[in-house]
Amino acid sequence: MGMDVRSLKIREEVKDLQYEPAVDLGNVVKGVAPEFILNPALFFERTYLTESMKELIIKVFMNLLGLKSTVVGNRRYEVSSNLILLPSDLGGGKTHTLILLYHIFKLIGEARDLSEVVNKIRVLDEDLAEFISKNWTKIKEVSPKVTVIDCKYSDLAPSPVKPISIAGREIKTLWGYLGYELGRYEFVKEADERETAPYVDMLLNVLNESRAVVLIDEIGRYYDLSGLSTTTISAFLMNLAEAVSGYTVSKVAVVISVPYEVVHEKAEAKAGMEYIHRPELINAINKVLSRPNVEIIKPVERRDLAEILRKRIFAHSREEFDRFAGEFITAELSKEYPRQVSKVLDDKGFWGEVRKTYPFHPRFLEVLEMLAYRLPYLQRTRDAIKIAVRTVLAIKEGLFDWLEDEINLVMPYHIPLFVGEVLEETVLRNAPKEYKVFQLILRSNVVEPVTFSELKKLERKEDFYERVVARALRNLSEEDRKLGVKLASVIWLHSLVGLGIPMNMGDFPTTADLVYSISPTELDVKGVLSVLRGVLPQLIVHGDPESDAARWFFARIPSIEELVEILKKNVTDEMAKDKLARLLEEGLRGRRTTSIFRDNVAVVRDSRDVPREVVESVNPALIIFADKVSKEELVELLKGRNNVVVLAPCVEGIEESDELSPEDIKGIRELIGFKGRSVWEGLLELLRYYVATEGITEAHLKSFVGERIAGGGEEHELLAEDLMKLLKEKVAGKKDYFYKHTWNLINKSYHRVYYYRLGELRYEDGLTIESDKPIAPLVEGFLKDKGLIPSEFRRDNIISIVRDYLGLDPKRDVISVGHLWSFIRTTDRANVPLISYKMFIEAVKDLVRTLDYAVKIREIVLWKPVFDNRVEAEEKSESEVFLNMVREYLDKTRMSWNDVELMYWENVFDKWIKRVIEITPKDKLLKVLDRRGNVLDIRDVLSGFDPRSVIKAGKLFYEVKKYVVEVEPNLPEEIWEKREYRGSVKVIVENFDEEIEVKLYPDSGLEVEPSEFKGRAPLTCELKLMAERAGDYRIFIEIYGKGELLEKRILSIPVKGEWKEREIIISEEFKPAEEGVKVLCVETREILGIPDVIRLAKSYGGEIRGKISVETEEGRIILDIETSDPRVLETLWSPINTLTRILKRGTSSVDIRLIFREEPELRDAVRFLSYPKLLRFRVKERASGG
Repeated sequence: MGMDVRSLKIREEVKDLQYEPAVDLGNVVKGVAPEFILNPALFFERTYLTESMKELIIKVFMNLLGLKSTVVGNRRYEVSSNLILLPSDLGGGKTHTLILLYHIFKLIGEARDLSEVVNKIRVLDEDLAEFISKNWTKIKEVSPKVTVIDCKYSDLAPSPVKPISIAGREIKTLWGYLGYELGRYEFVKEADERETAPYVDMLLNVLNESRAVVLIDEIGRYYDLSGLSTTTISAFLMNLAEAVSGYTVSKVAVVISVPYEVVHEKAEAKAGMEYIHRPELINAINKVLSRPNVEIIKPVERRDLAEILRKRIFAHSREEFDRFAGEFITAELSKEYPRQVSKVLDDKGFWGEVRKTYPFHPRFLEVLEMLAYRLPYLQRTRDAIKIAVRTVLAIKEGLFDWLEDEINLVMPYHIPLFVGEVLEETVLRNAPKEYKVFQLILRSNVVEPVTFSELKKLERKEDFYERVVARALRNLSEEDRKLGVKLASVIWLHSLVGLGIPMNMGDFPTTADLVYSISPTELDVKGVLSVLRGVLPQLIVHGDPESDAARWFFARIPSIEELVEILKKNVTDEMAKDKLARLLEEGLRGRRTTSIFRDNVAVVRDSRDVPREVVESVNPALIIFADKVSKEELVELLKGRNNVVVLAPCVEGIEESDELSPEDIKGIRELIGFKGRSVWEGLLELLRYYVATEGITEAHLKSFVGERIAGGGEEHELLAEDLMKLLKEKVAGKKDYFYKHTWNLINKSYHRVYYYRLGELRYEDGLTIESDKPIAPLVEGFLKDKGLIPSEFRRDNIISIVRDYLGLDPKRDVISVGHLWSFIRTTDRANVPLISYKMFIEAVKDLVRTLDYAVKIREIVLWKPVFDNRVEAEEKSESEVFLNMVREYLDKTRMSWNDVELMYWENVFDKWIKRVIEITPKDKLLKVLDRRGNVLDIRDVLSGFDPRSVIKAGKLFYEVKKYVVEVEPNLPEEIWEKREYRGSVKVIVENFDEEIEVKLYPDSGLEVEPSEFKGRAPLTCELKLMAERAGDYRIFIEIYGKGELLEKRILSIPVKGEWKEREIIISEEFKPAEEGVKVLCVETREILGIPDVIRLAKSYGGEIRGKISVETEEGRIILDIETSDPRVLETLWSPINTLTRILKRGTSSVDIRLIFREEPELRDAVRFLSYPKLLRFRVKERASGG
């Protein structure tokens, strides 16, 4: 005799019901999963490594090591792509497999020696451990890094909705995060900031030779939650596939889980699960699959289920199970069985199969697979494990002791349908209504579920029969009752999968299946089946009950289609159109949403019903017709209204309604006779059915039930009550059915958006509207994709409209904000985008913030603010102060933005600066804070190099005068390099009788002697000047008295010669340098500027010098760098960058300079830099007149 299942040892986590917690890859990365998931050794111990998982792991290693073919164990593996897809529906082992990959590569990355890794991997698989040992040196040379993107967590998959901030930068996309994690953000920076999909070459630069294992999970959630357009995400996936599988890449492996099965290289959603993810996802996956050489590895196959269950549930080795199975078979073969049983066992090959599945009966695994793979609401591997665990625990708890004295195998009827909590947590977990109705069939024909605590209180076998077994079975003999419950349980499980509908006959068990489901047994199974036919009220037998091929199932509720057909006869077209209008209104107003249309939406049957306040609003309007409309009506409505768009099912004079497709007719029973008819006609027909279904009352249902049930007594009353409940569910389901199909045809009818442009009625085709999503935002998103509504309307768009449509020169002509908005809102003669007034004004404000334009309000011209002091100038945003200055003036004068005129700054500069100087208080000095933080006197600026640009780029502020200091230079008009000149500087200080000290600080390369002077004012400082090379130099003058700084001034000294040097900071206004501008050196003081320095050093060579420091409360790290090898800085950058990113209370400083060996052209050097604004260039260029 084999071991009783109740005596088998099970794992501790199974006892604690922690056998398969809903752990995500992100939980493991964050360290918040249970210990037996977080601990690699424990995780390996409870993992059954399927052949597919093993293949996946080996191919990931091959991609990292550059192997195209290798032999592991006795099998040859070949890899054709660095992209591997893990296809599977919900619960198909994807996450477990990704966690396995994560542990393996994290273990390798953190291991101190080979033995530490191999000893743990050997628990998982001997061949895999040998492979790692053999290739250990190469693996450690690669030093693979695991990068995890789990789209369930915003900090592991940032999006525009939930971006993350790293080192002062906002990351908003998967590709931005991927680039940053791999230290190559510069390649996807623009795509991340603009929220657009990166191009193939960008992703290629990010991934190639990155030494990374990239794990991407739950990509479907990113479609639903990120806020990005589905087109953008799909483009990213397709470009990623192109980059990794279409080009030669190395030292990288990308593994993506996809929530679909792949059949014949095409993704297919599990039946009933088509609407879990956006349809764009499966389309994108299929385009990825169409790429040549994409690796597809399904981690778990059906054949793996038995081994997975044995590994996850029991604490026995395979050798022990083999011994137990042998003992069981030996004991059972000594018994004699009825002929029907022996035949079935032989036909099914039971004795060979049970050796592989012990302690599970092969039929138990078949039923388990059927439930997990056929019930659309269950998760495959995960729920299969859950059902199996609950079954084993129920057996060990003694809940089946009343049914059997010995339990040698886990049988399909052991699934504890009579335990209410287990039923709700396993077989019926998340079940939709059409499956939930089977609870009533279960109570009437099999068992009446009760709570676990109630079960434990039942002390006698008779109590169990009286309380749990279905009433229809209670009067049978004890032996027939026990066997009847077993058989009815199996029939019910199959009926649940087939929904009790005759058209699903293939889902229901045959007589032979039922015999096999409880064998080996010495009982007369067929005899008990014949008894059940007479006592179970909803049991149906299809075929000869005595044959092995007859099929058994519990029937569902009776049909009410005939009642709907009767009521439909009284539904008119007008009633159907009114229902359509209500559905469309629900789609507009049923949910709190925001869109560009705001409240300017209306559903109408006729153009005369359109509310005037909607079409005359300053904001865009959306009109939806719930009936056909003519072309002439639309032209009259839309002409001269750039901001109005229309949805209509059919426009007479432009198009005929599309014809119903064969799929529509085949999939909707009510439209079978509509071949050759239009979609609009089909929609009206379904609306009639929908109205009829909504008209069904309880009185109708009671009459319907009464016609089908005769007799009296308590049993009939209970059945009638159950049928009423079922029929109400049926009516609700029918409403849902018509609702879904009605919206399907609404979508097919309302796929065009009409508008008036360039003197004619136009439309955009391809709109998709859905019942569960508000219409207005869908229309907005569609028009954005088509380019009619810009995703953002910025200052550049205003300039473009002014230049391209109004024919004005934005740098010469005055821009009237009010006239511009009127043009945008009413023109139909130009291809102007559809925007809201708010978008327009925000763009105007955006333009004002640039300070490229002064604001004129009537006769007042406003431009750059003058701050009260230097502190304000340093701390406050000049753009926001200027914008607030405009707002306050508008509020003060009770004017609006429509009264504003914009004038290009250069056109007002002279008058403006003159006015600013005139109104400067006598007791104050006007200063300029330039981009480098230098404070300049306005007088020095106006007499220096390019005063307009200095003032435009700097900030103005007042400085209180303590003493009036004047500086009068007397220098040569023309100075040449390598020649000595003489000159003087006269310093006058009013109201100061003490000795003054004058100190001169010339720029490097300019010699000034002497550099210090003392005496009483007025003091004339005679000096000599000489410059080694041409350039724009400055002399910083500091004037002291009584040890106090009285004044700082700057003299600008242009020196002529063959070459001149100057410093350049790349700004938004930077124009590509002309040929001949050479870069002497480049420096950065920003952590994100270091990758650009590395890139320049690799390209042109040179000496890297400088310092990087990181300081926290706990200590300080200082790196002094002096090297000509850019790889040194590259190696240091990644850990320093990571450290600065995770520091919450700390600071970092950078001062890195690259002195070039060969001086590159400036225009070549800046072309491919990611953050040129973070660099400062020292350049030389040929001087004119030299």
